[in-house]
Amino acid sequence: MPTACPRNLLAAVEAAPAVYVKNWLEDEVKQALTRAFGDEVADALPMVTAATKPEFGDYQCNAAMPLSKALKSKPRDIAEKLVQELKPSLGAVFEDPEIAGPGFLNLRFKPAFIGDRISRMLTDPERLGMPAVEKPARVIVDFSSPNIAKEMHVGHLRSTIIGDTLCRLAEFRGHNVLRLNHVGDWGTQFGMLITFLRDQVSFTWVLGHTHTHTHTHTHAHNLAARPGLLGRKGPQRPRYRGMCSLAIECVLLL
Repeated sequence: MPTACPRNLLAAVEAAPAVYVKNWLEDEVKQALTRAFGDEVADALPMVTAATKPEFGDYQCNAAMPLSKALKSKPRDIAEKLVQELKPSLGAVFEDPEIAGPGFLNLRFKPAFIGDRISRMLTDPERLGMPAVEKPARVIVDFSSPNIAKEMHVGHLRSTIIGDTLCRLAEFRGHNVLRLNHVGDWGTQFGMLITFLRDQVSFTWVLGHTHTHTHTHTHAHNLAARPGLLGRKGPQRPRYRGMCSLAIECVLLL
């Protein structure tokens, strides 16, 4: 959030279509540090994070710890001064900040604020109070991309689900999303097959439909299983034998 945002988080929520609380808190902590300790700490990191455990509240601020040496003061004393500066802007939304341990700040939303936001979301079932972006962007998500000439595995399913989830989130925000899913190609596989056909099979025989489908199917499997067909390693692997059989049958059916 820009530094010009309202000091009070509730006012910021009312004034803007969307407020990212973590960003707002970081900005407010930086300003509070400057008010409490001067420009000497203007570049200090606010160190605001989501709480790591429920008992720590909703957000944590660890800014006091690394400032102890620079300010020649105990982290807890720094945290107490920081709390005094934060109370006016946080009071409408957060309960009083809690100082834990040597100087960590725990921040908890007031239940009334959470209840009010949920009530407002219920009045907008389509978007739950989340506005679309003002300037939609072109978003390209490249995901999954299985090679159809090779075996699939659970990794392809995982990346497909994650990729589609990201696409849906971007579309919900109003962006123009292009799902890019390159499924690989059969260049090498068909090149190997064509080389085999040139060396081992007459194209006149291949394209001539004088054999029954059963005979063709059996012959294709026999050809794919022959040693040395596609190099030293290719024909020995079952997936390549099956792939070659399928490819040969496709050619025969053209």
